[in-house]
Amino acid sequence: MMDSLLLWAKLDKEESDNYHPPLFHLIDTAAIAKQLLLKGLPFALFQRLMHGLDLDKDSLLRFVPFLCGVHDLGKIAPDFEFQNDQGTEIAVRLMGETAYRKWRDKRSGDKIPHGTITTITLPEYLAELGVNSSLAEEMAAITGGHHGIIPHPDDISEARHRKFNIGKKQWQALRRETINELINYTQVKSEDFPNTIPAACKIILAGLVTLSDWLASNPDWFPYSNEPLEDYVQTLADKVEQALTQSGWKGWEPHPEPIPLEELFSYIKSFVPRELQTKAVELLPQISYSPSLLVIEAPTGEGKTETAISVAEWCSTKSGIAKGAYFALPTQATSNQLYGRIQQFLSHRYPHQTVLLNLVHSHAQLSDDFSQTIVCRLDQVHDEDGNTPGVVAGEWFTYRKRPLLSPWGTGTIDQALMGILRSKHNFVRLLGLAGKTVILDENHAYDAYTSTLIESLLEWLAALGSPVVAMSATLSQKQRQAFLNAYGRGLGQTAPELAIFPYPRLTIYGQSLLQPTTSSFEVSDLNANRKIQLKWIDKEQIPEILDTELVDGGTNEGYNHDPPTGY
Repeated sequence: MMDSLLLWAKLDKEESDNYHPPLFHLIDTAAIAKQLLLKGLPFALFQRLMHGLDLDKDSLLRFVPFLCGVHDLGKIAPDFEFQNDQGTEIAVRLMGETAYRKWRDKRSGDKIPHGTITTITLPEYLAELGVNSSLAEEMAAITGGHHGIIPHPDDISEARHRKFNIGKKQWQALRRETINELINYTQVKSEDFPNTIPAACKIILAGLVTLSDWLASNPDWFPYSNEPLEDYVQTLADKVEQALTQSGWKGWEPHPEPIPLEELFSYIKSFVPRELQTKAVELLPQISYSPSLLVIEAPTGEGKTETAISVAEWCSTKSGIAKGAYFALPTQATSNQLYGRIQQFLSHRYPHQTVLLNLVHSHAQLSDDFSQTIVCRLDQVHDEDGNTPGVVAGEWFTYRKRPLLSPWGTGTIDQALMGILRSKHNFVRLLGLAGKTVILDENHAYDAYTSTLIESLLEWLAALGSPVVAMSATLSQKQRQAFLNAYGRGLGQTAPELAIFPYPRLTIYGQSLLQPTTSSFEVSDLNANRKIQLKWIDKEQIPEILDTELVDGGTNEGYNHDPPTGY
């Protein structure tokens, strides 16, 4: 048996001799990453990585699993192996009491996190594969940050000098043995490594490393084992299939072709497409299967939400530039309300598939409508007739930091904005939005600070290849231009100045549409026939007006009686 298989990466706290070696966890993670690329994540992300890294399909399917797999190389170090009694007992069998005492007596400072040790030690082995030093350090930082924080250069520099914490020759040999076996498993070669990693690809890769690690760390799917490597690999494909199926990463697939609006929303009683909706659908072919920003400015009641749904559906079907959607709103109350509407739509559109829909905010599980849909294992969900349900929330996606990874979701804007802030695992949140249609609703409701954050989010969404629908009752010319400028920066373009155009209006701009297209449309009868009167009143009349209008809890719509004299 290989020496490195006598070390531990995962421990069974109930049985002291039951553990999972680092190499097994590395290849578990690599295998998960490969299948996520092939079957789990939006295909648009696969294409974005191929384009950004300048790799063909085969090279990408070797490089990415290798990079994800090598994330826990830093566990082959005395600071990790000797960190507790159970782990020390296992590691001493291989390393010996002398190695343990030397580490105990000569180590310095606090324990170095194993992700940081990965970041320190990986470049040496990447150099042997022909990767230049600066790129090797970038890759090491990406994979070493899988616990949520990319190691800071100062921490890396300080830790490099603590040789007894990281381990010297004997530990270096064990790391080399492990990484060579990972290379053999993934079949990665020197020519499979990219020459550069753009910022958006770094975010996708960092998120994918963490996502793959989370799935591969579940002992229900990857039971602890220290059997011979050849025997272990034989059962790996079945374990990966089980993990992806039961967690919900496999299953739902969009329809290949869009359908007319009348059919798409036939579940809505007496639905007749409004001009806003038909205009938007007419504009969609202009984006030519590339990420774009659609800005909708229209009064309340014009059907902006259904318009956004039709855009998300179109992007998931014929265009193939996105898969699923996230609807971001200002409040939990509006998120809860929209959750029911999206659930109704998905049940109608995909009655024979299991579709994952998540409610994404801090009090989501207080919503009965949402909590009642949560299921544990997606491969064992059936109704009384043995059919799979239309819309559910996979339990795996409900845990902290994971909800945005769900294919469909409604939630608060802050959940998306945390992706562009210095928050732990922010790259996982951005991965959850990458390759999805992102709908930003009620943009008139945000203050100047939040609007600035939204601009930064738009820039990242464009870079990650996510189409965006920004909706508002009204936007200033300045804010509309700022949104286009931000999205253009993410595409590496400069958005031209927008012409002043009559309200209500639609504006579309994207990677293949260098000149924005703006068009006006007629409002529906609901708004066209609405009359509003403004009259001055004396402040002394306010109590009388309120007393009258708050009858029955203030539920009267309009003035059903004469207002006070002089109103």
